[in-house]
Amino acid sequence: MMACRVWMCIALSVLAAFCFGGESRAVTEEQAYKLKPKYMVNNFNYDMMSATVTEDEHHFATMGNFRTSKDFDVMYWETEDIHSHPDLKYPSNPDYTNVLLEYEYEISGDAVPMDGTPAPTLTVVTMDNQAYYIRLWNYVIDRPQEVWEQGISQELGISYSFPANRTAGTGSGSAGKIRIDFNNLYAGWEPFIQEEIAENEFAWIPNPEWVKIPVNQIKRLEWAFVPQEYDYNEEEIFYFSESKPFKIKFNNWHVYGQSFLMDEKPIPPVGKVRISDGYDDSYNLTPERLVSDYSRLGFGGIVDFYVGASHYYDKHHNGQNGMELIQEHPFNTAFSSWYSSYVKLLAQRNIKVVASISMENVDAPPSWWQRAWDGQAAETLWSPTPKLLSFTNAEVRSYYQKYVLGLAEIHADHQQVPIIQLGEPWWWYMDSLPGSPPTFYDQTTKDLYQQQFGQPMHEFHSAYDSISGHETMLNWLSAQNGNFSLMLRDTLKGGYPNGQFTVLLFIPTVVDPELAPPMMGIVNFPITQWQYPNLDFFMIEDYDYLIANNMEKHRQALTVAQRKLHYPANQIHYLAGADSTNNDSIWKNIDQAISDGINMNFAEIYLWAYPQVKQRAWTQPSLIRTNVAPGLLEEETEVSLSAEHADSILYTVDGREPSMHAGQLYSGTPIPIAKDTRIRAAIVKDGSVGKPVSFDYLLNRAQYKYDASNRLQWQTFFQDEQKYRFAYTYDANGNQSKRTVNKIYNLWGDQNIIPVMSQNISPDGTASASSYFGDNYAPYKAFDHLDLEHAWITNGVAEGWLAFQFPTPKQVVSYKILPRNEITAIQASPKAWTFEGFNGIRWNVLATETNVTDWSLREFKSFNVQNVGSYSDYRINIQQNNGHWYTSIGEIEMTEGDDAGTIEYNIIPAMTGNESAYGTASSSSEFGESYAAYKAFDHVDSEQSWITNGTVEGWLAYHFPLPKLVRSYKITPRYDSSTLASAPKTWTLEGFNGTNWRVLSTETDITDWQVSMPKTFQVQNPGIFSKYRLHITNNNGHWWTSVGELEMMQ
Repeated sequence: MMACRVWMCIALSVLAAFCFGGESRAVTEEQAYKLKPKYMVNNFNYDMMSATVTEDEHHFATMGNFRTSKDFDVMYWETEDIHSHPDLKYPSNPDYTNVLLEYEYEISGDAVPMDGTPAPTLTVVTMDNQAYYIRLWNYVIDRPQEVWEQGISQELGISYSFPANRTAGTGSGSAGKIRIDFNNLYAGWEPFIQEEIAENEFAWIPNPEWVKIPVNQIKRLEWAFVPQEYDYNEEEIFYFSESKPFKIKFNNWHVYGQSFLMDEKPIPPVGKVRISDGYDDSYNLTPERLVSDYSRLGFGGIVDFYVGASHYYDKHHNGQNGMELIQEHPFNTAFSSWYSSYVKLLAQRNIKVVASISMENVDAPPSWWQRAWDGQAAETLWSPTPKLLSFTNAEVRSYYQKYVLGLAEIHADHQQVPIIQLGEPWWWYMDSLPGSPPTFYDQTTKDLYQQQFGQPMHEFHSAYDSISGHETMLNWLSAQNGNFSLMLRDTLKGGYPNGQFTVLLFIPTVVDPELAPPMMGIVNFPITQWQYPNLDFFMIEDYDYLIANNMEKHRQALTVAQRKLHYPANQIHYLAGADSTNNDSIWKNIDQAISDGINMNFAEIYLWAYPQVKQRAWTQPSLIRTNVAPGLLEEETEVSLSAEHADSILYTVDGREPSMHAGQLYSGTPIPIAKDTRIRAAIVKDGSVGKPVSFDYLLNRAQYKYDASNRLQWQTFFQDEQKYRFAYTYDANGNQSKRTVNKIYNLWGDQNIIPVMSQNISPDGTASASSYFGDNYAPYKAFDHLDLEHAWITNGVAEGWLAFQFPTPKQVVSYKILPRNEITAIQASPKAWTFEGFNGIRWNVLATETNVTDWSLREFKSFNVQNVGSYSDYRINIQQNNGHWYTSIGEIEMTEGDDAGTIEYNIIPAMTGNESAYGTASSSSEFGESYAAYKAFDHVDSEQSWITNGTVEGWLAYHFPLPKLVRSYKITPRYDSSTLASAPKTWTLEGFNGTNWRVLSTETDITDWQVSMPKTFQVQNPGIFSKYRLHITNNNGHWWTSVGELEMMQ
């Protein structure tokens, strides 16, 4: 017994350590805290399936199906939030000191019980990636007393228990209560082990493998679940003959102590853009987390949810060559529970769900697959690889009927209207294989065709084979596609008459003859079956065009459902996106596409998909609405702009990007559309200009151009939303010898007013430069409209200029620069330069750019001209490049503005007193009524002007009734040559933001005033304000300060 005395102090110290002394803090549902169930993540191997689903804040479960002896499921909490949108992330706090977790568990199905082997564990991973394995059974506080507890109690003569102060009870492997005090958390199998200290004499001693865990640097907490057949020591995998369900329920889950992380973000009003998501992307997150995130980002109304191709169904090993879908029921345990919770939570927030299904499946039986003429299975390039399924196979049809009704039942259970979408139903073709063979030839389809037509199907070895003489077969295949859709529609409505059914059409690879082989355009666009009103609404997507920056084809794609299927706009849903590369150019196009769909008055606009939204940190935009939908117009019109949650709107009609330096402030007056017009507009909020969007209006009228001999050179016209150009060529005798037909894809491409140059001098203009590196790199190479390695290059210097001379003056409002198409071009591209115009005497600086470093090959950069004027000669004068020994430019384009859009005029009306209905004049002081503030705004150049009351410093202000964007202003000195010294010398122009005056421009040392000669000043940092003032700090030497006239231009 001496050994017991020796270890008594140690044992008692271990016992005493299990007392929790942390602060107990109540947490609420609107707070994020450590171990909050909705933030649990689930991860597992592909053969099995699992999901974690919350019932409420204190009750949740992990459930699924085991299918092999090596299945391994982990439910985990992460200290760093890597799964939330950046605006919603909870902060990282790895310190779990003074945190206490309590919960009750229930284990059922094939999961290993709590007291089983291998023992269920909680793994603690610390920030240095050290893993500590905790046997959870040790922390079951109502379990029976363990042998080592009994032994210690007997040896020490005390009542010992672990954790401290627990009461032994009837807790079992299948049900019990767990308490985890992070202040006293230990890894290991048990705290004490028996050791033989003498012959036949044993004592209980502390287990050296019982290690206290450092809980102040926890990275992740992992609850592991495995099947009862799991064997750590067995390397071989055994496949089960059946799919074995399991479930672990967590009840009365409570977290105490220092667990608070943050208050959840409040739920904003619902935005105009809807969200799309997919089970294959989000199955590892809880439905509560997703639905909560949607709402906190302003996504509501309706969700488009892709059920997927790999995780929703149940499967088992077929005993031969792998896993195979189970046909008798459509869903596995995890999906049924997960999706039911998802639909319920959305219903609670009044958000409907479109359940999107597809004809792709990873584990479908081989007899279901579409096949090419040689038996090759139709498959995509995704991983794991889905197969495309046949529309004619009876088993496919039967399974999909169960599939649709199963989804509808879940919707109906939660008072949701069942809405089913068949996404992208198509006969496939294998464009990754030689010849791109179509996959029409599964055995069922061949047999059915033979039965109906008495002859075998024609074998197309390539999707590009001639279809001549085989139109009947292709139309029959199209009907099988369309009839499958209608079969599912009728199945849904037969069980749920209020159900809605639709199809999602991917336009680029179905309708576009330049992307889709002709036969695929026939078989995958069953107009008869899909046309209005056969479907409840119609869904379209076209993201290939957005990725390829083909926005003209995008514009045409938006009209397909109306032009070809006759659906009204309010029964069309548009799916915008997607991009997983976080490419700025693509997301600019996605934002434009969203604006287009909104202004086409489509019923719903969705963004695909939530993982990309999180990656991009995308948020609901402040959308600009138009009263006339963009597109093809039959007659002239007027367009009005409006925007919610915006202070104002800036717009241009001359191609420039609206900014504080370019464009007009929309005043409410409609914009006339009398010719093809692109309106570019951006909202202004809190002084910041948002991302611009375009509204394209095209008049459906033919255009013609004739040469000097009155011969028709070309004509343009629209057909089926596509613009065409007929160009005519004539022989030496003036007879037409050739007519060329071209489609025009970039309708705004003629904005570049520089012609195609093939040499430095031509009748259309002259290219020149400070120097160039031989004929292959001459100045005209930057104006040849080609993206090539042969571009303009200086003759071995970084500094230099590149110029273009037009035959007649042009008013250039913006320009683009493309880097040379060669690897060194990034370093050789300009970094700092001025854009200049020649007035016949000197070069005037029209715009300045500095520190331009982020060049990319084959990507133009656009720049606005800050000081627009009319010049024949323009040049870019480069002072610095990005580090190379010479400078190069691939292409320069210039855009001309509309003269009417650039006229500057004084927006201050003629004042006859300090106050009027049109504005208010005020000042810091005034030298009597004859020299009051309004005298600087009376539009009269006279001796009677504004004069301070005997001070040098002072301010002169004007308050407009509505906000104005002032970009320049003029000051005329007082009409008295003897007092020119009273004119301002140093001052700031300021705008009042409601709280304080913001400096917009600063001028110093202005001395050369002349009577009746106004000076014009550009506003350096323009903004939108109602109240402006000139704040003068010094004049030119007089004892008072005066201003004859102050004009402001927008």
